[in-house]
Amino acid sequence: MSIKKLLCLAASTLLTSAAFANAVPASGAAETAKPQAARLSPMAYGQTQWIMLGSPVPEGWVITRSTGNQNEITDTRGASYTQQLSVMLGSPVPQDWVVIRSTGTMNVIYYTKGAQLGAEVSVMLGSPTPSGWVVIRSTGNMNTLHNLNGSSYGSEITVMLGSPTPTDWVVIRSGNNNNVIHYVKGAPLGTEISVMLGSPIPDGWVVVRATGTMNTLYNLNGSRYASEITVMLGSPIPADWVVIRSGNNNNVIHYTKGAPAGTEISVMLGSPVPAGWVVVRSTGNMNVIRYLGK
Repeated sequence: MSIKKLLCLAASTLLTSAAFANAVPASGAAETAKPQAARLSPMAYGQTQWIMLGSPVPEGWVITRSTGNQNEITDTRGASYTQQLSVMLGSPVPQDWVVIRSTGTMNVIYYTKGAQLGAEVSVMLGSPTPSGWVVIRSTGNMNTLHNLNGSSYGSEITVMLGSPTPTDWVVIRSGNNNNVIHYVKGAPLGTEISVMLGSPIPDGWVVVRATGTMNTLYNLNGSRYASEITVMLGSPIPADWVVIRSGNNNNVIHYTKGAPAGTEISVMLGSPVPAGWVVVRSTGNMNVIRYLGK
């Protein structure tokens, strides 16, 4: 075979090998070519997103604009105390925000978290009232809210009749479209307080007497294992207490927290059964419950 023919054959072989290499990529190249999942940056206060009109609005987001079949939503998480934002009238109002003004199709909302004890803010009548705030005045279409977060035991304040009563506050007097409320958190074990019949009853308190329009509440927070007390039939039964006897419009309740594993107690059929306890026997109107331990 001539030298010229040999050269032509070699060139043909090289071209064929190159074409094959391009047609079938190496396994390493194939791995590199796989599509990668998109990585989204975590959202922060003020970031926006367009959504369809029928879409739910996630917690902490508000509707700031609407056009055609789309709403623009804005993330309010991470806001600072006193920040304000204009939102559409139909927008949700997130936790700790209040409506301070309304203009046309927009509400101006205001962030209250971080306010000092005693801070006040004027809000529209339909505005939410954040946890720990009360309504102390009402004029025209506005309410004045007052911040009770951070209060001390024994504090009292006069609020409007329609005001919410925050956790650990009770109503001690009522009159002239107002209620006087009293803060009970931090009360020693055994403290008693007279409250209006419609007053909330804080966790760990029971009704021990009722006269006319008043109930006498008794604080059981801080009780020891096996403590017992007689309460009114309509009294709440706090966590870890059981009803062991009933009669004469009263229940006798017994404190179970701190019981050794295997302890058994006879309780009334309607008694709560605390966490970790099971019913092992039933006779007449009584159940026997046993503590299985943690």
